[in-house]
Amino acid sequence: MGSNRVPYSYGLKMRKLRLDNYRNCPLLIQLSFNCGHWQGYCRKSRMKQLILFCLTTFLFACQSASQRNDKKPDSVPKGAPRVVSADSLIVPGKSIGNIKLGMDAAPVIKLMGTPSGGDAAMGKATVIWNNGDDLTAIYTERNMGVDDTARILQIRSTLPGYLTDKNIGVGVTLDDIELQMPVARLGEYSEGKDTFALYVTRAGISFEINRDQQCTGIIVHPAGTDPTKAYLPFHSNLRK
Repeated sequence: MGSNRVPYSYGLKMRKLRLDNYRNCPLLIQLSFNCGHWQGYCRKSRMKQLILFCLTTFLFACQSASQRNDKKPDSVPKGAPRVVSADSLIVPGKSIGNIKLGMDAAPVIKLMGTPSGGDAAMGKATVIWNNGDDLTAIYTERNMGVDDTARILQIRSTLPGYLTDKNIGVGVTLDDIELQMPVARLGEYSEGKDTFALYVTRAGISFEINRDQQCTGIIVHPAGTDPTKAYLPFHSNLRK
């Protein structure tokens, strides 16, 4: 009987052949290495992915919550009136900033300093302070024989920054003004080479409007009065 035993030399040849195949095909080497570890690797990989997913989700949620908490609303919503301080507030028929109708003019003149110009006659006066291209002016009257105090009856300002509670002031357009209050065109006047129109309201505020339909100056006066009727009006050359 012949033996079924494989000759030792044949076994060596087969092992050599398998090794040669592995050397000739790196893919087989890789597959052989991975097969023994694949299941364990998959389990570890899935666990790592799950942990990474949970951590990512948690961090994203924390960040979103932090952003919601840190987000602050605008101090003034778009289109809403800006809050005006008392020092910069225009109150029609009453005041511009800290200068008020009816108050004694003497403390104002002392505070403002030496006037740049003005006029006076029959107990009435205009007092003007220039500040570069801008000015502040007051019109005063004395009730001679009764009250010798010069009382402020009109205030004029071309300074930007003074606003009503509806944000109306120097720099706004005539359209902006008409959206807030009814105005009537009283006439026009000249200053140097420029021509301006004067628009009045019954609320006690008038607007100087240039050719570009922009407000360049404001006059506050008693409500229901015509500022041009003063004995010494700010615009003596007004043409109605």
